[in-house]
Amino acid sequence: MKYFFIGLSFLLALFLQATLTTLPVVLIILLLCYIYCREEWVFFLAFIAGIFLDLMQVRVVGLESIFFLFFLFFVFLYQRKFEIGSYYFIFLILFLGSFLYGVTFAFSHAFFMAIVTAVGGIFSFWVVQKIQRIIWGDYFSVGQQYF
Repeated sequence: MKYFFIGLSFLLALFLQATLTTLPVVLIILLLCYIYCREEWVFFLAFIAGIFLDLMQVRVVGLESIFFLFFLFFVFLYQRKFEIGSYYFIFLILFLGSFLYGVTFAFSHAFFMAIVTAVGGIFSFWVVQKIQRIIWGDYFSVGQQYF
């Protein structure tokens, strides 16, 4: 059931980012997947998503993959030093990651995009916590695996 929701949200994010919006929606989903699962397959998912987005947006193939992998690697490095399941960390890391994404891929509205992405990531994290409270009856502790 967990993988069904992850796959569905990931495909929806890929579709939205490739066709409708310039916001890095896939970045939000990748961060949430890594926070909740903390498994190595999220890096593979980031690589595949980057290749797909580069092909769909007619860019040099591999640039978004490298960006997504560096982003997740940065989160991986700091998961022991910070509580990566806190709202502050998610806001800060999504703001910085989205701002760097906008600057790297030459968006003129990188700062606004970073704010909107960080707020959207906080909202997504809150929604996932509420869904898990309804399904499992308590808050999901990011440090524990209730799935």
